[in-house]
Amino acid sequence: MNRKRIASKLDPYREDLVQWSEVDRLTLAQCLEKLVATHGVKTSSGRLSEYLANCRNEDLTESILRDTATGARFCRALRERYEKDPPPDFDLLDRMMQTIIMELNVRGKVDPKLYGIATLLYGRLMERQKVIGGDRDRELDREKLDFLKRKYDESQVVETDSGLSEAEKAERIRAIFKR
Repeated sequence: MNRKRIASKLDPYREDLVQWSEVDRLTLAQCLEKLVATHGVKTSSGRLSEYLANCRNEDLTESILRDTATGARFCRALRERYEKDPPPDFDLLDRMMQTIIMELNVRGKVDPKLYGIATLLYGRLMERQKVIGGDRDRELDREKLDFLKRKYDESQVVETDSGLSEAEKAERIRAIFKR
């Protein structure tokens, strides 16, 4: 449930507090001292700790929303491109997945869940390729079967022709299967 954020007396000093705690890596006690010395504001260490935790959560939420929006724009652009041009072949998708996995490795500290997601997507891509490959094989098998059925039907017409000798029937049937 989203609750509206209540303003804090520390809000005007947020930038400094985040800088001191996250970038400069000062302790809570040091941040409290610096807050009094710099801005003349006093607060408890519990309140400052809660405020900084809320700041981190807000920053994380903001980052996730930004990344989600960027991802959505990327997906929309891909969909629009696929509407104009055919989707990429398997080799291109394979290279794209490898690039994503390398990108995750280059970034350093990445949530292990992202590796799991990338691995899952790569597995699905491979499974899909097997299905598509199987579909192609089945399609070729169907085409071969249809071809053989046509040849068999043609040979049955020759076989039932009573005006031909056995030698002529055999010759015509061989000709049917040679074409």
